[in-house]
Amino acid sequence: MMKNKLSLYLLLLSVPFFLTACGGGESPQQYTPVKKKKALAPVKEPVATAEVKTVSVVDDRVERNPFKPFVVTEAPKVLRPRTPLQRYRLSELRLVAVIWGIKPPVGMVEATDGKGFVVKKGDLVGDRDGRVVRVKENSVVVAETFKDHTGKVITKNTEIKLPSSKERGEVQ
Repeated sequence: MMKNKLSLYLLLLSVPFFLTACGGGESPQQYTPVKKKKALAPVKEPVATAEVKTVSVVDDRVERNPFKPFVVTEAPKVLRPRTPLQRYRLSELRLVAVIWGIKPPVGMVEATDGKGFVVKKGDLVGDRDGRVVRVKENSVVVAETFKDHTGKVITKNTEIKLPSSKERGEVQ
């Protein structure tokens, strides 16, 4: 008898839950297909259009690969004996004279310690393996070639100019 009462109470308690789950008086909506509308005729009047300018979010700089190592391992260079001019930086060299009337023209440079050197086209100059590219009437052009952090080969031309007479302290 106890079992019957318990099952009757459970049945009575569960009836309101079942009735609320059915949803009450709303009837389900039926599917009605949407009819296609007729296409509108194109507009014949001129429409003012705004000029759209595309702006690039990516910067123009070269995008680097985040997985590429910073240190690039290269095959070891063949070491050549360095000339005395390669012991100095280009900023430590001063052009003293240019001999222009001969073939090839030559320049005379002086280091900060007072030593003088004669340079011509093709000579190695500077501690960064620079090479004399051209000897002009009043200057010597040195090209230094090196690699940047991306491995791109860059050539930098540096011009060592002959100081003017005012800079040398000469009186005209």
